[in-house]
Amino acid sequence: MRSQIPSTIKQIGFPFYRHSDTLQWDQITAATPPLEGPPKIDPAALSCIVYTSGTTGQPKGVMLSFHNMSFAVDAFLKTVPPLFQERFFSYLPLCHVAERMLVECGALYTGSTIYFVESMEKFSQNLQHTQPTIFLAVPRIWEKMKEEITKKLPEPKLRKLLRIPLLGAFLKKSIRKKLGLSRPKLVFTGASPIHIEVLEFFTLLGLEIQEAYGMTENSALSHSNRKGHCRFGTVGQAYEGVTVKLGPDKEVLVKSDASMLGYYKEPEQTAEMFADGFLRTGDEGHIDADGFLTITGRIKDQFKTSKGKYVTPAPIEAKVLTHGLVSQACVVGWGMPAP
Repeated sequence: MRSQIPSTIKQIGFPFYRHSDTLQWDQITAATPPLEGPPKIDPAALSCIVYTSGTTGQPKGVMLSFHNMSFAVDAFLKTVPPLFQERFFSYLPLCHVAERMLVECGALYTGSTIYFVESMEKFSQNLQHTQPTIFLAVPRIWEKMKEEITKKLPEPKLRKLLRIPLLGAFLKKSIRKKLGLSRPKLVFTGASPIHIEVLEFFTLLGLEIQEAYGMTENSALSHSNRKGHCRFGTVGQAYEGVTVKLGPDKEVLVKSDASMLGYYKEPEQTAEMFADGFLRTGDEGHIDADGFLTITGRIKDQFKTSKGKYVTPAPIEAKVLTHGLVSQACVVGWGMPAP
């Protein structure tokens, strides 16, 4: 990587990193006077560029302003109990928008400590050591945790034991501690769909997982289930300051101050992402009378049968995956090109 960095860019070596070609951090701090007073930053200025995964075409750089990010964190904090000096566990890539917003920015806003995973091989060990109070995990992590628990204690037997008052309480506490989740205030999931059965399983253990929904393009701020009011199968209600509606094709459209400035050097693709100021998510959804949003699939994944009927694969795949012997499922049209 060093060979690819232009000579015009200064390379700074942080403590414990000694290299002859780098400026040392302690030398810079000794020779440079500290800033006086809070820095003056234009809220509309570019804060960072977060790259999308690029599932279609090349990855795109999402430009987020300081206001985009601060608006998102403020909106999130309004939906949770007061947080201060919490324990965050960081294991996702630091460039992942959920990691950046919840863990990095969340820790800065709440004066909290971040514990970093040493390696994915030590994930369980590090999580047990950290015992975070705020924890985010993608669905696959929750699924793996469930698998590990039920390997040692089959689910039917576990459910029976949990119904025994004193033993059940002890067992819940013991399992949570071994997972590394003995003291969480909030636990979240997102980034991909999660099976209701997984959410219900952890509820039995005293862990109410809040499923959330967002995109890199809106600073990961759109919807979330609130603690104590989760409606499994949905991604919750819109955050304060977020306006949501469904397009003619049931596409979820959202608008808020968390929406990106645009794609880096891609004005045409930026224009395609917005419709009358609303961000086009590309997701098909349903909103119930209480404002809970259910994601039913991706617009681009739909296909039409020979009889003219449109099929959305996601709900069918989700139903197939409820079978205990199925771990992956993909529904496509027979003889049709897959998206």
